[in-house]
Amino acid sequence: MRTALSVLLIVVLAACKNDLPTGPAGGTGRLAFSTNRNFGEWDIYLMNPNGTGVAQLDPSLANDLWPSWSPDGQRIVYQSDRIFVAGDTTPDYNLFVINADGTGLTRLTTDTANEIQPVWSPDGTKIAFATDRDAEDYEIYVMNADGTNPLRLTNSLGADGQPAWSPDGSKIAFVSVRDGNEEVYVMSAADGSGLVNLTANAATDFGPAWSPDGKKLAFSSDRTGSGDFQIWVMNADGTSPLRLTTSSHPAEFPSWSPDGSKIAYDADGHIFIMYADGSHAWSPDGSKIAFVSVRDGNEEVYVMSAADGSGLVNLTANAATDFGPAWSPDGKKLAFSSDRTGSGDFQIWVMNADGTSPLRLTTSSHPAEFPSWSPDGSKIAYDADGHIFIMYADGSQPTQVTNKFYSDVLPRWRP
Repeated sequence: MRTALSVLLIVVLAACKNDLPTGPAGGTGRLAFSTNRNFGEWDIYLMNPNGTGVAQLDPSLANDLWPSWSPDGQRIVYQSDRIFVAGDTTPDYNLFVINADGTGLTRLTTDTANEIQPVWSPDGTKIAFATDRDAEDYEIYVMNADGTNPLRLTNSLGADGQPAWSPDGSKIAFVSVRDGNEEVYVMSAADGSGLVNLTANAATDFGPAWSPDGKKLAFSSDRTGSGDFQIWVMNADGTSPLRLTTSSHPAEFPSWSPDGSKIAYDADGHIFIMYADGSHAWSPDGSKIAFVSVRDGNEEVYVMSAADGSGLVNLTANAATDFGPAWSPDGKKLAFSSDRTGSGDFQIWVMNADGTSPLRLTTSSHPAEFPSWSPDGSKIAYDADGHIFIMYADGSQPTQVTNKFYSDVLPRWRP
């Protein structure tokens, strides 16, 4: 089971208001995340959604993982292996809480077992978590926010973990292997009753995250059979699962923005933010949405009415993989990524808004992906090999504009 002993990155969205018009990564607020940028140790960092304002929360020599914001955005609970117990060859994970400014560190659990994957209740009075204190595997517990009165909710032969409170506090979604593979379940937050397997799929499903209105759950799954995990969303009762991402790397651990309009997730050790419908592509007049779907067996660019989803048209209709659509400012064209040349690399293409006259723009030696038009329509930004490039809209003069040791992806022009 994917416990925090093996997870690479968790991202959680803090309160966001007054979004700026800079695409899904625009807006105010803070992200808490875990990173191993300090010589391989896992630490909790904070940053703005656009990647600026990066700061370490609590410098330590331990591994700190799985941050969870308190509902008021003032505190963060997380797991840490900073406490050694006499006789142990490896430290156990315990739960700690800290103020968002890095002060007031407090230890919540003090036993010799592992306590992992903490998450606050919506009213801030309780914390759910997974622990192996009573069994060989992990079970879900709930305790008061100060660490008192722990209550066991699950009791199964398979490991249970990754609890997620529903917005109204009445239910907890979690992951369990009790039926032989990782599935997303839901139960009463009061006593663990009313257990329901929501995913009921032969694939691996994990990382549940409730939408703020409680109507949907985002999660990660490899159910497409491609071997990679992608972000999916389903109704709160498990119906109508829909794939949102088409990442070339495993996309995992979704987290909704407080207004429900965006979802943050990690892929290939980096943080991404997308709109909650998986798209980045409203037509300039707001009447249509271009999106990617595998409904016909491979990734294609479709367009539909933004009002009700009617008028569905497959624009690319190609045996290749096509994704990342971006409208030109005048609404007459769509740029996208495709591997239709057969070389194995993705390149930036452009086509008319009705799908006609596809034209290849880039000849990059690395995959060129996720185009974004300049506001005047004269240029297109894109990413390739972890760097940002800008070219003229006819594909001429591609110019690399970033050159750092880190990966730079998903460029978005400010209107």
